[in-house]
Parts: sequence; structure tokens; C-alpha cells
Amino acid sequence: MRIVCTETLCTVNEHQVVGNVYNAGVAVCGDEDTGVPWEEFHQNASIDPDVAAVVVGLDFQLNYVKLSHACMYIRSGVPFIITNRDAASPLLADGGIVPGNGAIIECLVKATGIEPINCGKPSVWGCVPTHLSY
Repeated sequence: MRIVCTETLCTVNEHQVVGNVYNAGVAVCGDEDTGVPWEEFHQNASIDPDVAAVVVGLDFQLNYVKLSHACMYIRSGVPFIITNRDAASPLLADGGIVPGNGAIIECLVKATGIEPINCGKPSVWGCVPTHLSY
């Protein structure tokens, strides 16, 4: 599969990842959903025809609007690409375990019935940029 990056990617990711994609010249959507109230999203939700794929990674600003937006695009048929399936991550200062990217992925899989393409660990694809054409 090859995604031509003159198109837009819907992202559920940390700001740094979104920034890196944007700095590579790829338009992104989804990050702006962080502060959108459900009532506003519910009334105005729409699909951007320029979105070429949904790319999901660990997102510490995750909310229901971001998940809903990603579900809309995944159900519309664009590729659903993930960075890893880690169910949990030891991210707390004391070594405590918190939900990982796999927890986000499973939510989207359950809501859409669609399995993602894993382009990160432990996939042989290595990382999302191998799929991007600049």
C-alpha cells in the first residue's frame, strides 16, 4: 500500500508526532479535536474527502471526539494505520503501568469492526514513513 502525502492524514497521536508529520509537508486533521465539545462535534461532524488514512499512536490528549472522528474515517474506508499494539506502557514516574496504544486501537477496532495495518513495532514495515511518498 502507498499513501500519497499530498493528501491529509487524520491523526490520533501525541502533538510531537503530529508536528513531525506536518513538518514533512503532510496536512493533518484530528489534533484540533482536543478541545472540541461533543455538542459542537455532534452537530457539525463531517468527512473531509482529502483524508487518505487514519494514523493512530499513543495520545495523552485522547478524548471521545478524537475517537469518534477516527471512527468516521475508518468506516469510510480509508486505511487504518497504527504504530504499535502495546496494551500497556510503564509511563508513570514510579514505574506504574498505564493504558498503551493497544488500548486505543482495540476501542477503534471494536467500534468499526476493521483491523488496522501495523506499521510500527513489531511489524516488518518498521514505521509509517515507509508508506509515505513525498
